[in-house]
Amino acid sequence: MDPDRIPTEFPAPSFRGAQRQALADIRDAFAAGNDVVLVRAPTGSGKSLLARAIMGAADTVEETAPSE
Repeated sequence: MDPDRIPTEFPAPSFRGAQRQALADIRDAFAAGNDVVLVRAPTGSGKSLLARAIMGAADTVEETAPSE
């Protein structure tokens, strides 16, 4: 995964509330070497959009060796 790709993979046309800061915090946590990042946020805050941005930053088949 390339944490720097997380912000550009955000699927909505704009951010709501604290989504931009949450995405930056998530990116920083993955860049610091964490394999798991827990996001606690209220219902309706856009956690699914954040998750979609993280999934978009995952390595593609072309970027990953068969042994990985």
